[in-house]
Amino acid sequence: MPDDLNMRGTRSVWGPPVVLAVALITGGWFLQRGVEQEANVYLQARLFEEVLDHVTDRYVDPVDRSGLIGLAIDGVLEELNDPHTSFIDSEAWDRFRFRSGADADYGGVGLEIVERDGWVTVITPIPGGPALRAGIKAGDRVVEVEGVSAEGWETDGAAGLLRGEPGTDVDLLIDRPGVDEPIPFTLTRAVIELLSVPFATMVDAGVGYIPLQVFSETSGSEVRRAIERLQQEGLESLILDLRDNPGGLLEEGVGVADLFLEDGSPILETRGRAAGQNQNFNAANAEMVP
Repeated sequence: MPDDLNMRGTRSVWGPPVVLAVALITGGWFLQRGVEQEANVYLQARLFEEVLDHVTDRYVDPVDRSGLIGLAIDGVLEELNDPHTSFIDSEAWDRFRFRSGADADYGGVGLEIVERDGWVTVITPIPGGPALRAGIKAGDRVVEVEGVSAEGWETDGAAGLLRGEPGTDVDLLIDRPGVDEPIPFTLTRAVIELLSVPFATMVDAGVGYIPLQVFSETSGSEVRRAIERLQQEGLESLILDLRDNPGGLLEEGVGVADLFLEDGSPILETRGRAAGQNQNFNAANAEMVP
């Protein structure tokens, strides 16, 4: 019996130190592996920087360093072979936030514009905006902004110049079909409410039309209200126009889809590596338009 106690006592004495030693060894190995991987990434980044410096300083022709970095980023993302993964720079991000309605209100003159035949052309003035109140019409062409010719301007560039702090003025020179001389306008920028659904109308007997410009915070409710109005006018089928819609909020996209699907129908599934990114979205309401 004493020998058994002795052996048990020996195992008790040696057990914890052995476990601790194994933990230290394996933990140290994992830590070393992590450090090695981090150091390897650092060395690769240093290598890329050295190559970039060498090319920038010594290549026979001058090169654009920022352009090379952009090409490198594009190359990394192209290797993923995923059309839905892309890099958005700050300017593109600002334009997307504006078009998608992430910035719900902004200071501007309230014009929907597009480039046509080399000129910025008004598609429609936004209801309640300064441009509509001043008398600018669909089809008008912007000839000058603040005395600078607008010929050849891109739509995004022109929109950026028309936006600004509410209460500030911007001078426009407008060419209107059927009018011989350009018309000067001074517009005072104001807070513009961006609508996902600018209008809804019946285009034929029983056929409704709703343009959905963005998926912003109110898109689902705006489309629902538009459908309800058209149903009072005899809506039987619907054209939902998503042309030039840049996207926006996932939840609002789900909300819009829910209006056209039977209760319980699957809408979409998201998957990701991080916890909580795997989700399933199903319709939760009765369909409004069969």
